[in-house]
Amino acid sequence: MAILTKKTHALGANIGIIVGVFFNMYLWLNVPNVFWFWWNAIGCVVTMVVAYTFSLIIKKKSKKGIKFLFYREGKKELIILIGYFVVIVVFSMSLFKILG
Repeated sequence: MAILTKKTHALGANIGIIVGVFFNMYLWLNVPNVFWFWWNAIGCVVTMVVAYTFSLIIKKKSKKGIKFLFYREGKKELIILIGYFVVIVVFSMSLFKILG
């Protein structure tokens, strides 16, 4: 949504994603005629429409002059995430060799 429009803000996006997830649950439980592959596409469209609509309805004041600071204290978390990524890739490649 941030690429398609600059009018969508965080509150609208959060409301949209909640509505999209609940709409997917509604499709899963009450509409058996819709093939489950389509749930994601329909949920995405619902999320985007609701997020954009709520962002237009709920006006948020933009704070001009905000300076973005780089978060340097997160090196530990970054190393942990990269470590998990490497473990997942190695595990996936070993499964491929075992099962393949």
